[in-house]
Amino acid sequence: MVWTTILNNEHLIITADKEQGIIMIETSSGGYRPKYVTLHLNEAEIDEMMSALSAAKQHLIAPASPNKKQGRVFPWIPK
Repeated sequence: MVWTTILNNEHLIITADKEQGIIMIETSSGGYRPKYVTLHLNEAEIDEMMSALSAAKQHLIAPASPNKKQGRVFPWIPK
């Protein structure tokens, strides 16, 4: 295995192993006693993750629906 670091910052590390055809994504909560989550993804899983992240980004930047009232968590409760 030869891991190549793609991204390395305070809370996120992405490395790739070309021989195995996988990437490893490791994220930590930071702080005094960080908790870690590590994902090992193959090419198909990477494509699925990228598609989901792209859809999530579009959801965040899309304009709000004109029928949706902003700032009302429970619209059925009168003001």
